[in-house]
Amino acid sequence: DMWTWHGARALHAMGVRRGDIAINCFGYGTSVAFWGLHYALNHLGIPVIPGGGSSTERRAFFVEAYRPTVLLCTPSYASYLGNAMKDAGQDPARSSVRLLVCAGEPGPCVPATKARIEELWGAKVNDDFGCTEVAMSPFGYTCQEQVNRTDGQVDVHLMEDVYAPEILDPDTWQPVPPGTRGVLVVSNLFSEAQPILRYVMGDWATISEEPC
Repeated sequence: DMWTWHGARALHAMGVRRGDIAINCFGYGTSVAFWGLHYALNHLGIPVIPGGGSSTERRAFFVEAYRPTVLLCTPSYASYLGNAMKDAGQDPARSSVRLLVCAGEPGPCVPATKARIEELWGAKVNDDFGCTEVAMSPFGYTCQEQVNRTDGQVDVHLMEDVYAPEILDPDTWQPVPPGTRGVLVVSNLFSEAQPILRYVMGDWATISEEPC
């Protein structure tokens, strides 16, 4: 239930709304990304095409046949699927997809990567940021304001009622001032079976309290 609510909050901030149709290309099985996003979409009233067990050719067919407006996948797969569609004579930029939700890899907050994917699909690329070990539901997520920035920088909002973030100096492991780059350390505030405190995610990050 908590994963559902956390994911729905993130997707709503990204601009996913009732009336959208989603195709979820994350894998089935024990994939926390697939199930968290799947149930979050259900909660928002969004029909979901479960593409996780399908081939790339089949997913490309789904995009053409069912006209989804939201594509969920890793950034590298967004590039792979889009180029596979072009090789097959389809133009992803002319498809029904208006918004991508990417997770599992860096990409949507890397300006050059974001620009390449957005040009390929003719759609906005959002980041669902976390990690399997401590942040199974979104720890950070882009919003419509961030995705539409034109200065090249894209930041994520943090779910501070769900996770406790710290930015620490990697040599002293002491907190650094806001706006100073350090290593991201996260405590999970909701896991009961395996409480995870001060997990070193290892990402370089800065925290700002300025509004987006």
